[in-house]
Amino acid sequence: MATDFEPTGDSIAAKVQDKTQTYSLSEVTQDLMDAHAHRLGLFNEDMKKATDSLHEAGLLNNFEIVGINGKDLIARDTNLNTSVLVNTEDPTAVHALSSELAETQIGANGRVANLAQDGSGNYTVSGGDSAWKVARDLLSTRGVDEPSDNQIANYIIELEHHNERSLGQLQVGDVVNVPPIVKDGEQTDFAPTPEVDPSAAADFQPSRNGGEEVTPEITPEITPVTPEVIPEDAADVPVDQIVDSLVNAPLTRETADAQKANVQLIGNEMAQGYERG
Repeated sequence: MATDFEPTGDSIAAKVQDKTQTYSLSEVTQDLMDAHAHRLGLFNEDMKKATDSLHEAGLLNNFEIVGINGKDLIARDTNLNTSVLVNTEDPTAVHALSSELAETQIGANGRVANLAQDGSGNYTVSGGDSAWKVARDLLSTRGVDEPSDNQIANYIIELEHHNERSLGQLQVGDVVNVPPIVKDGEQTDFAPTPEVDPSAAADFQPSRNGGEEVTPEITPEITPVTPEVIPEDAADVPVDQIVDSLVNAPLTRETADAQKANVQLIGNEMAQGYERG
């Protein structure tokens, strides 16, 4: 189901709850992926709203969406507190992911992060590190070859929201917590670990209107928000000051848009401020 607007957790939830249209779990996943690309700092909220709407529809019970790997969802089993990989083409195909942290090389000079199979874990800051280097090298573990300045700047914001702190002044020994993978792609391989009881994952029924598929034209009412919070002379404002003010602000659509605009306006300055190397 193609969309011509930027999906949000609310719009995804609305489509899940609309029983007059066909909306598959793979489309939910793609809309979440699109939301991740456009809503810096709000993706966790979007995943929660999508999860809650699926639960209300009696789908994917006992699972909480925490990430994306290709066309598959990464979810947390709330009963066992472990991560699983959900095949969006067949939600009964649910495979357990190991929560054991393993040393994973990032960057050069033997630096390693401790990551689980879902991509979550932690990294301990070492000498010569900066937020820019850490974000760039962690992206490489997610299959991003030679990430762009914009990708790195966006991932810094994602890491800052996940850690609930600015990463502008990292110190040796600081621990940076790493969220699960959010990675686009055509296909992912299931981990060779024992299957979770498939009865825990409810079948996702794309059509829920008594067998007759109805796909009406839907024009969601989306009101664009363009907050004027970044001054025209943003390049003259210390980057750490701008980033800290946005990171510490309440998580709203306005602050998310401001962060996005900030990256676009002063991406190069931000790279310098975070000691690009």
